[in-house]
Amino acid sequence: MYNTFFIDSIRTTPQNPYVSINSGILSGSSVGAAPAQNPGATINAQGNYLEFKEWITKADGTRTPYAPEQTIQNSDAKYYAVYRPLSMSLQKRLDGSTTEVGTRLSTDIGKPVGVSLSLTMERPSTGLTAIDITDTADAGLSLLPNTLAIYIGTNAQGTRLTQGVDYTQNLGKGTLTIHFSSDFLAQTAPWNPNFYIHYTMVPTADALLGQKGNQNTAAFNYHAGDGLTSTIKAPPCILYTYGLNIEKLGECASLLSSTQLAGVRFTLTRSDGTVLEFNPVVSGAYTGSMVTQTGGSPVLETNAQGARGKLPFGVLGPAPII
Repeated sequence: MYNTFFIDSIRTTPQNPYVSINSGILSGSSVGAAPAQNPGATINAQGNYLEFKEWITKADGTRTPYAPEQTIQNSDAKYYAVYRPLSMSLQKRLDGSTTEVGTRLSTDIGKPVGVSLSLTMERPSTGLTAIDITDTADAGLSLLPNTLAIYIGTNAQGTRLTQGVDYTQNLGKGTLTIHFSSDFLAQTAPWNPNFYIHYTMVPTADALLGQKGNQNTAAFNYHAGDGLTSTIKAPPCILYTYGLNIEKLGECASLLSSTQLAGVRFTLTRSDGTVLEFNPVVSGAYTGSMVTQTGGSPVLETNAQGARGKLPFGVLGPAPII
């Protein structure tokens, strides 16, 4: 007869808040007393790191537990592996969002929007050799890495990490990457599993208008000291913006061959008679405002400021304009 060690399918009970995974026989020990084996850590389907805790003689966790290397006397029993999931998650919010999870927001083209990431990463007993966080944005969103700040804890009141010492950052092809340094991960000080990350992004004139929105998705990848690695994604955030393109076309036999006319002067007026001021924003687009700003004008000519016969106009909300 053999002691049979199982790693059973995922299960959770009130008596046993831990989980065991991956059906199949792990190993067998001969008749008589033998030390319980340690199968090591593993990763579940959600990407979470699971540390081995103990063996039990019933899969629901209600029977005698045996710690790794503890001598097992029963020579005719089944033993099930129990794992403890480490706390790890990534949540993303848009500043000013009023949705329940903070992942939807409407704003003007060219208006900066704050982004916050809440990272929880409990350190495995084998340690961490790498943590990388990425945020990938649609083409119409511009991420501003110079606004990045990282704090230990759940908000901006915690200790701020130092760029170039505790982490590095890089922006390439629309993806912002944050890499925690090996020295920071190897520190012997007590590990705080919570990090608060904040930075800014701006919707550009290339942003999609309307209800489809502009999406950006964050994720983090970790490498444990035992070589296990995985990636966990945050729910995507969507930024909405609205606007219209105004053109003055020349008359000709075929409308399809009409050309945009330069030298056309536009004014912008709300239906209540309020004259708005054109304010240039990013990428040659304009917003309308009742507040006078530097560089603004109540009249815009289409051959001025790069308009060239076509006026990209980004404005928030459904207010009528003339």
